[in-house]
Amino acid sequence: MRTDVCDPADHAAVVRLFAALRNLGAHPPEKGWGPGTHVYHVKISGVPLTIFSNKWSIDVEGPDTVVARLMREFENTFPAPIASRGNEAVPHAPSDPASSRRQDSLLP
Repeated sequence: MRTDVCDPADHAAVVRLFAALRNLGAHPPEKGWGPGTHVYHVKISGVPLTIFSNKWSIDVEGPDTVVARLMREFENTFPAPIASRGNEAVPHAPSDPASSRRQDSLLP
């Protein structure tokens, strides 16, 4: 299965992806997505997963069950609240701490 995860310019989504990978025991790339096309290989529970990044999209490819597990984790992972940045929408974790996972250090 291959699925589009997010736009690499969406910092909050990239933070969530890195956190979801860590939550599942994978080691995300040491650095963020730089310019150009990149391919990263990670393992979740010993199963390989490939992450593709270019200036338009970040995609993941691997066995259906592993990609679906990562996407569920991605959807349920909330970054720590981000300070307001003008008119931009600011992501925040839900008010009920039991319904979210706290992420102390999301980016390397």
